[in-house]
Amino acid sequence: MPGAPLVIQHAQSSPVIHILAAIQQGRDPLRIDLQGGHFLPQPSGHRPMAKFKLGRRQLAHEQKHQLLFLALSKAACKSMATGPQFFLHNRTDASRLHGKPSGPLTDSLLLAPRPADNPGVRPAMVDGQTALAMVANPGANEGPLPLADPGSEERWHLFQRLRRNAPAEPWIEALASGTVPVAPDLLAALWSRLDHHAVARLLSSVAAADATPWLMAGLQELPALASQPAAVEAWLEPLLHRQATADGEQALLWLRVVAQLRDPRVAARLRQVLAPQTEALPAPGAAPNPLLPLLPLLGLQRQPQDLDLLIVHALRPGQLAWRRAALEGLALGLSSWPPEPLAAGLETLVGDLDPGLAAEALDLLARLPQGQCSLRRLRGRQLDTTVMARLRRRLRPTPLVLLVHGRQGGAIPAELEALAMDLADRRGAPVLLQALTAEPPEGDGAFWAAARHAAGLTLVPLLLLPGGHVRSDLPAVSAIWRTRGAAAAGLPLRRLPFLGAWPSWQTLLSSLLEAERRAGSHPLWLHHPLEGPLGQRYIGYLNRRLEVPGLAAPYSADPAMLPAPGDGSVWQPLTLASNRLTESLHHWQEGQRSQLRLLPPLLQQPPVRQYLIETLEALP
Repeated sequence: MPGAPLVIQHAQSSPVIHILAAIQQGRDPLRIDLQGGHFLPQPSGHRPMAKFKLGRRQLAHEQKHQLLFLALSKAACKSMATGPQFFLHNRTDASRLHGKPSGPLTDSLLLAPRPADNPGVRPAMVDGQTALAMVANPGANEGPLPLADPGSEERWHLFQRLRRNAPAEPWIEALASGTVPVAPDLLAALWSRLDHHAVARLLSSVAAADATPWLMAGLQELPALASQPAAVEAWLEPLLHRQATADGEQALLWLRVVAQLRDPRVAARLRQVLAPQTEALPAPGAAPNPLLPLLPLLGLQRQPQDLDLLIVHALRPGQLAWRRAALEGLALGLSSWPPEPLAAGLETLVGDLDPGLAAEALDLLARLPQGQCSLRRLRGRQLDTTVMARLRRRLRPTPLVLLVHGRQGGAIPAELEALAMDLADRRGAPVLLQALTAEPPEGDGAFWAAARHAAGLTLVPLLLLPGGHVRSDLPAVSAIWRTRGAAAAGLPLRRLPFLGAWPSWQTLLSSLLEAERRAGSHPLWLHHPLEGPLGQRYIGYLNRRLEVPGLAAPYSADPAMLPAPGDGSVWQPLTLASNRLTESLHHWQEGQRSQLRLLPPLLQQPPVRQYLIETLEALP
């Protein structure tokens, strides 16, 4: 142990000597469990003594003495390692220290700087209760001490206590006055303990003369605190003020600190600094630009208007590190950018001459909601060989099973067959059609090979109403495919909701009927009758959503029994493909001379077919 020997007066034969020796050698003869709140003491003195030889009262006093001596001994040992030497002065005699007290522990112990080092200071009083409290909570009275060397175990333990419950005010005072050096690990330990007033006090003091230690601590602590409103409230305004009052390199460093927090004012300052760089980008051989770390932080702010700026920095020729930093900014704000210009910019970057930059852009493109469509558009382009190999790995669409109503005997209408063929060609994966009126297809070897390659398969119910097929048949069909996938190679099944429940599908129907209304027509949509409260609620919802009334018409309905259409009437059967109802309506219309206009099944209308192709193609 460093330092001079401890000075002990009038207690040379007391247990303090043994406690100090044990502490110096790394042992604990008292076997104290401070966290558990109990201990197994050993009697004082040089001779061992069993617990049963001590009376109850004597043992209790013995425990108090031992806890007291341990607290003072630890404080003394710490002082020898980190500061001035201390001495103990005990007004009790040696006989009372050996377990023969005449009453409760009321004698005081003196703990003070050694007289030889500080002769003018009177020793301070430390009573027994205070010393016992030091054992129960050794960090409660801890204030600023000379810091141990960086990386030392003692320094680590000190800052861990400071993070938890050690008083922070003495350290704040010491930092603000300059008596303690501003170290990144000290700031990191204090970071979550400071309120708005304490932060403002430190940032307006000499402790904020250099932003470097604050940046090092902020990079460690602020990302975890950025989602906590209390931490943002404490730090944002003082950091903005400190950054505004700095200049030169210090202003950039403080900007990097405050940019760890998301706020429109922070984004505006980053934009103001980075925007002029689009006019004069760094040359490939130039020295690193000090603004380089700000590009990812601009993306971290997630302000949609910053997409164009980051795309420009990523696409324009210049330093590779600068372009990579801009791409990192795009990645950090990926979910906030407008999808179409983002996809266009990333598709351009995939063709970049630098394979690393192109590969990173490809990975970002694959993360977009419609990323699979973008990746498939890249298959015909001339790409670097490593990028093309990466593209093939990313293009792993699952095989699709399209569940359709079908016709009698399991027949599938031609428009559905054509949809499946086009979809398989565009996805580059098998597409099966399963009719509810037929047994489920088995799937050939190519289908299951593609499923194993994609590690799954997808079931898409192309059903428009929540009737009996959706409520009863769909769960049974899902169970069959789930069992088949598990038997094949433990492949999971992904089942989508039925088509009529998709919000984008409802929006498409609404736009089609709205176009008819704007043209002066009176549209009406025909649907198969639904039973039960669920079906009735859905029909009522769709009436409100489409703002067009619906009319129940069974597949076998006689068109002559339907309400007579008026002038300008337009009927839209709510069915994807031709069925008995659409065919009978078509024949009936040919024999009528009314102004009724019958619209074809939905899949025969180009906007609907294009919607299904693009939406199903984008599925993973």
